[in-house]
Amino acid sequence: MEIPFHSLVDWYIGVILCVFAIGLYLLGHKIQSIRLFSYLSFFVSLWSFSIGVAVLLVQMENIYALNLIVRLSYFIAITIVNIFILFAISYPYESKIKKETLYSIIVSIIIFFSLIFFTDTIISKTIISADKNYPNWNYGLLWFIFDIYFITIFLIGIKILYKKLKQSHDLSITKHLNYMLLVFIIGFIPPLITSLFLPRVGIFNYDWTSPFSSIIWIAIISYAITKHHLFNMRVIAIEIVTFGLWVFVLFRALTAKDISEFYIEAGILLIAIVFGIMLIRTIIHEILQREKIEELTEKLDIAYKEIEELNISIEEKEFSGVSKK
Repeated sequence: MEIPFHSLVDWYIGVILCVFAIGLYLLGHKIQSIRLFSYLSFFVSLWSFSIGVAVLLVQMENIYALNLIVRLSYFIAITIVNIFILFAISYPYESKIKKETLYSIIVSIIIFFSLIFFTDTIISKTIISADKNYPNWNYGLLWFIFDIYFITIFLIGIKILYKKLKQSHDLSITKHLNYMLLVFIIGFIPPLITSLFLPRVGIFNYDWTSPFSSIIWIAIISYAITKHHLFNMRVIAIEIVTFGLWVFVLFRALTAKDISEFYIEAGILLIAIVFGIMLIRTIIHEILQREKIEELTEKLDIAYKEIEELNISIEEKEFSGVSKK
C-alpha cells in the first residue's frame, strides 16, 4: 500500500522535531529549562507522528486503531501545554518549580488521560471521511473542558513569560524573552485553528498541516535558548541531515516494489545508520572537549588575574615599607 503524502510530511517533521529534542537533551548540560524544552520538542514530535499515522489508518480503514490514535493526539496536546507552563516557570533564570505546581500538573494529566481513553466525554466516536483521506471524529458532552484547560494553561504560560520580560533589566534576557513570546504566540495560533477550532465545526482536512508551524517555532526557540546558554547548534544541524537521510531511505525500503529492492534499501539504511551514529558521536565528543578546554582557559585567566593582583599588592606593600624607611 502506498503511504499517503500527508503522512510522509508529518512523519518527516516529527523526525526533525525529535532531532531537536535529542540534541537539546544530550548537550543541555543538565540545565532545567533546556531539558524541559527538549521534553516539549519530543512530545510535539510525537504529536506530529500521531497525525501522520491517523491519515495512514484512514487509508487502511482501521477504525479501531484510528480511534486510539486520535485520542492519543489529544492526550499528547494536553501533555505539551503542561510542559510548556513548566518551561515558562523555569526559563530563563532556572527558577525552581514548586512541588504543588508539579503535583497539580501530574493530577491534571492523569484526569485527562482517564477522560480521553476510558470515557467518551472528550472524544465520543471516530469515523472515516467519505473521501477516505482524513480522519473525522465526534465530540463528547464535556469537550469544552479540554478547550478551556488547554487555552487557559497556555495563556498562563504566556503571562508568566510576559511578567519576566517586564521585570528583566538584562538586555540579552529581554531580547530572548521577546523572541519567546512572539514565537510561542504565532506558533500556537495555526494548530489552535486547524486542530482545535476547525474540527469543532466539522472541518478536519486541515488537521495534518498543524505540525508545520511547530517546526518553525521550535527551531527559533531552540536557537534562542542555545544562544543564551552558549550552546553549540552544529550537532543539531548534523542530526537533522543524518536523521532525514535515514527516514528517506526507510521510506524507500517500505515502498520497495519487490523483495530484492527491499534488501538493497535495507542494507543502505543499515550503513547510513552506522556511519551516522559514528559521525554524531564524534561531533558531540569534539564539542564537549572544546567546551572543557574553554572552561579551563577561563579558569586559568581568572587565576592569572588573581596572581597579577597579588603581585601588585605585594609590590605596593614593599614600596610602602621602603618609603617609610
